[in-house]
Amino acid sequence: MLNSPMRGKWAAGIIPRNFAWVIKGKLAVAERPGGHGGNHRPVRRMEEIIWLKQEGFNRIVSLLPSPHNLHAYSEHELASVHVPFGPHADPINVLGELYPKLKEWMGRGEKLLIHQEEVSDRVMGVIGGYLLWTGMLPNVMQAINVVEQLLARQMGSPGRELVAMAARVEGSAVEPVDAPVVDLGPLPPPTRRVRRPLSLREKAKARSATVKKAAAKKRPAKTAAKIAAKKALAKKNAAKQARAKKAAGRIAAKKEAAKKEAANKKAAAKKLAAKKTAARKKKAAKKAPAKKTSAKKATATKKSAAKKGTAGKKGTAGKKATAGKKATAKKAVKKAAKKPK
Repeated sequence: MLNSPMRGKWAAGIIPRNFAWVIKGKLAVAERPGGHGGNHRPVRRMEEIIWLKQEGFNRIVSLLPSPHNLHAYSEHELASVHVPFGPHADPINVLGELYPKLKEWMGRGEKLLIHQEEVSDRVMGVIGGYLLWTGMLPNVMQAINVVEQLLARQMGSPGRELVAMAARVEGSAVEPVDAPVVDLGPLPPPTRRVRRPLSLREKAKARSATVKKAAAKKRPAKTAAKIAAKKALAKKNAAKQARAKKAAGRIAAKKEAAKKEAANKKAAAKKLAAKKTAARKKKAAKKAPAKKTSAKKATATKKSAAKKGTAGKKGTAGKKATAGKKATAKKAVKKAAKKPK
């Protein structure tokens, strides 16, 4: 039965009765897991031990006079220590053995649960005495008040006597007092209500609230980290842009130089072409007078030849005409001579 697997919500276990933190996350008190006396149930004990393991408790400190429950802790691989504190035990000896061990275990970072059959005046006195012995609380009265507030019940005479005795335990950080603490008188009732076990939904809400608080605490650091990251990114981008501008400037300078070189080449080519043209014109100008002279000569020759041709043609025609006229005149004379009178 003890080793049977748990299912559903029972897999997380059940919180022990009258569970309360004395030092948050380090030291707690509760009834005996599974209940006390005739109300003890093995199944409930198993469920409560599972809950203690789920909550990260490393060690159970049993103040029972008998070794009850120790086998159950070993079956569930939960470390336990038995410091019997029965009604006839010497408180100074028991507390002198218990307190240094508690201090050592918590110094190693262990999470401890102390229990007897019930959360009685003796358990309250042990807890208050430890707070006084370590110097966490400066005097007996304050230790009693704090424990009453933590456990939501008033401490009786047995518990108050134990708190006062704690100052006489070896290694105490507080000087012992001689005045009795039995007749301190009634204390005001505690204002804190008895805590009931939290449901799974309430546990989930509490965890989410804890996570949110932790995130809120870390937020400034995260914000500073984000700001630093943004600044670094902006610096990187600025450097990148500066490099890009320099590269663009170099490219533009190269293009401008290429344009100037092309313009210079074009101007040089124009100058060279102009020089060649001027040289050709000069050469042509030198050759032009000789051509004009030869052309004039050719023209004069043509004109003289034309004149000669015209004169020759006119002389030949005149001669022919004169000869014809003469022949005609002779014929006319002959005819006139032949005619009768």
